[in-house]
Amino acid sequence: MPLPKLIVFGEAGYIAPSQEFLNTDPNLVLNETDFVIGSAITIMGNWTLYDEVGFAGNQITLNQLTGPELDGCFKDYADWQGAAPFHVKSIQHS
Repeated sequence: MPLPKLIVFGEAGYIAPSQEFLNTDPNLVLNETDFVIGSAITIMGNWTLYDEVGFAGNQITLNQLTGPELDGCFKDYADWQGAAPFHVKSIQHS
């Protein structure tokens, strides 16, 4: 069974820069791994992304069974029903 993983991309269409996340992190800013998400691929698990540290602020939730094709792939912000790219400052896996 694959481990929970979320791959995020800075641009729509799965264009780099990219980062992989395997764990919850309440403060991506402190670790200098905060990012603007333009697209994403969810390999496994439920991932909630927040625009503030400490799991606060606006949020989006992605998992491997959602997205327009129900395959965990989100080629741009419209696929997670966003209005613009999303600046992620904390991330939680559940």
